[in-house]
Amino acid sequence: STLYSVVEQGESESVRRIAHTLRGSSSTLGALQIQELCRELEGASDSGVETCRSLVADMEKALKALQGVIYSALVE
Repeated sequence: STLYSVVEQGESESVRRIAHTLRGSSSTLGALQIQELCRELEGASDSGVETCRSLVADMEKALKALQGVIYSALVE
């Protein structure tokens, strides 16, 4: 299951598990903003779909920014 689908389905335990896994991966990469958003999502997994949806949207923006930085470093 994807994070998007478990958020939409209100599967709080799956949201928590996926966020925890992503937090660990983000930590390994030094992606501190994403790590923090994952930590927030873990804690908010029982707070309802809207809260989780908002955090996932923020995570997506942070991931896209990180991709841009990585890509720029590779092509320069």
